[in-house]
Amino acid sequence: MGMPSTLRHLDQMMGQANLALGQGRFSECEALTDRILVELPDHPAVLVLRGLAGFRQGKFDDSASFFRRAVAVDPNSAAACHWLSMALSASGHAEDALVNARRAASLNPGDLVARHQVAVCLIQLGQFEQALTVLRPLLTQAPNVAVVHYSTGLALKGLRQVEEAIRELKRAVKIDSAHVGSLTSLRDLQYEGGMLEEAEVAARLLSRLEPESSASQLWLGRILMERGLTAAAEAELTVVLARDPKNYEAALLMGMVHQMQGRIDAADVCFYGSIEANPKQGAAYLALASNRRMNKEQQGIVDRVLQLVSDEDLGSGDRMQLHYALGKANEDLGDYREAMAQFDEANRLAAAAMEKGFDRNHAAAHVDRIISAYTRDRLAETSSIGLTSTQPIFVVGMIRSGTTLTEQILSSHSMIGGAGELDFWLKNANVFLGGTSRLDLGSLRVFAEKYLRLQSQTAPGFPRVVDKMPMNYEALGLLHLAYPNAKIVHVRRNPVDTCLSIYTTPNRARLAWAHDRSDIVFQYRLYERLMEHWRQSLPEGVMLDVEYEEVVSHLEDEARRMVSYCGLTWEDACLKPQNNTRSVATPSVWQVRQPVYRTSVARWRRYEGLLGAFNNLMANK
Repeated sequence: MGMPSTLRHLDQMMGQANLALGQGRFSECEALTDRILVELPDHPAVLVLRGLAGFRQGKFDDSASFFRRAVAVDPNSAAACHWLSMALSASGHAEDALVNARRAASLNPGDLVARHQVAVCLIQLGQFEQALTVLRPLLTQAPNVAVVHYSTGLALKGLRQVEEAIRELKRAVKIDSAHVGSLTSLRDLQYEGGMLEEAEVAARLLSRLEPESSASQLWLGRILMERGLTAAAEAELTVVLARDPKNYEAALLMGMVHQMQGRIDAADVCFYGSIEANPKQGAAYLALASNRRMNKEQQGIVDRVLQLVSDEDLGSGDRMQLHYALGKANEDLGDYREAMAQFDEANRLAAAAMEKGFDRNHAAAHVDRIISAYTRDRLAETSSIGLTSTQPIFVVGMIRSGTTLTEQILSSHSMIGGAGELDFWLKNANVFLGGTSRLDLGSLRVFAEKYLRLQSQTAPGFPRVVDKMPMNYEALGLLHLAYPNAKIVHVRRNPVDTCLSIYTTPNRARLAWAHDRSDIVFQYRLYERLMEHWRQSLPEGVMLDVEYEEVVSHLEDEARRMVSYCGLTWEDACLKPQNNTRSVATPSVWQVRQPVYRTSVARWRRYEGLLGAFNNLMANK
C-alpha cells in the first residue's frame, strides 16, 4: 500500500519547508512547519526545523521553545540538544546552554561541531582553561576550520595571553579572511596593545565587509586618528556622521581630529555636539576642558561636570575622565587644593582599572638587563653593523618632559617631517636581547630598514624625520647601533614638574606606574639611571641634552642649537612651532597651538604642601 494522502501531503510540505529554510525564506518555513505541527505536534524533526527558522531570524527565545519540545520528545536527539544549546547560548543562558551542549557531544562524540559548542559555552561562562582543554584536540583534528582558531583566540584573550590570542586569531583570518568575529577581536586586541598599523589592517577589512556599519567605520576612524592620519580619519568620521548625525562617539572623535589639527573652535562644536547626543559621558567633557584654558566664563561647564560626576549610573571610566576634567578646570581657575583632590580621585580610579599593578622589581630588572647588554665596550665592538642613513631624529625623555614642543620646533623646518610617536622600537627592542642580556643583532639591519620605510610612510617627502616616542630612551643603545649617524635629542625637564604632569594628565598609554606618586618617582629614578648609563656608554656627540626650561626661556638660542646639531641650516619657522600645520597627538594639545610660554615652568610651586612623594625629587629640582 502507498503512503496515505495526508502523510504524503505533510511529507511534501516538509520538503518545501526544508527548501525554504535552505533558500533563506524563513517566514515561509515557519508557516509551513506550523501547519505540519497542527497534525504532528510532537514530531522531533519538524520541531527542530521550526526552531531553525526562528533561529535564523534571531528569534532565539522563540526558537529555544521548539528545540526544547524536540528534546522532551526525543532526549537522544543530538541535533535537538545541539540547537537548543545554540539558541540558549545566543540568548545569554550560558549555563543551560552548556548542559545541552555536553549532552549533544556525549550523544555524538565524533561530532566536532558539538564539541566546539561546549567550548563556546565555557568561554561565555569565563571558564577559559576548561574551554582550551576542549579546543586543543579540535585544533589538531580540524586545523583548517577558522571558527576553532577564533574560539581558541577568545579563550586565550580571556586568560590575558594576548600574544597567543593574536596568533590564533590571525590563523583564523588566514583561513577565512571574511570571518567578522576573528577580525573584530584581532582589531580590538591589536588596538589595545598599541599595534595600530596592524589594527588598521583589520579595521579596513571589517569596513569593506560591513560597508553599512557605522561601528566598523567609527573604529577605523579612531585608529587612523590615533596614528595621526587625521585627514583619513576625518573622511571616515564624516561618513559616519552623515549617516548618523547623533552618533556621539563620532562627534567626539571628529572633535579630537580638529583638536589635533589645531582647529580649536571646530573641536569645541563637536565636543558640545557629542555632549548633547549623550550627556552622561566623561570623554567629551575632558576633551572640552583640555581644549583651552578654562576661565570663569566656562564655570557653567564645571558646574555640569560636578553634577554629573556624582551620578550613580556613571561607569568608573567616565567618572575618572570627569575627575581629570575637574582637576584641569580647577587648576586653570586657581583652586589648586581642589584640583589636586580631583586628580587624586582620577588616579585612584585609573589605578583600580589596571589589570596588573606596578611591579618595581620587574621594572628594575628590565633596566638592569638593558645596562648589562649595551655596555660601552659592546657598543664599540658592534658599531659598524647598522645603516648609514641620516633620516631618523629621535626625541626622547621622560613622558611629559617637553618632547612634543621639541618635535614641533624641529618639524617646523622644511627638511624635517614629524612622525609623532612610533612604537616600533619599543615593541621590537627585546628581540635583540637574549635571556642572559646577550645581544643578538643578526637581523638588526632588516628591522632598521623596515623602520625607515615606516618613517617615510608616516612623513613622506622629508629627508629627515622626527620620532618623538619619549620612552625610546630605553632603546638608545640599539638605536645607535641601527643608525650610527642618527641624531638623538634628549629633553630634560624639572623632575618635580615632570612627575606632577604625569600624575595630573590622562595618558592614552596604560602605564601601571603612572597613578601613584611613589611609583612615578621610582620610575623616574630608573629613567635617570638609564640616561646616565647612555651618557657614559654612547660615543661623544651622539646625543644632545636639551633643558625644557631653557627652550621656553631662550627659544631662539636652543632652537638654533638643535637645528645645528641636526646638521641643517637655520630657518626662522622654527621660532613659531605653534604655526606648524602637522597634526599633533598629545594630552596637552591646546598648549601646542600657543606661542611658546613659560607658565608650566616651576608649576610644582602651585601645589606646595600637596606634592607627597614628589618632594623626594626636590634635590634635583
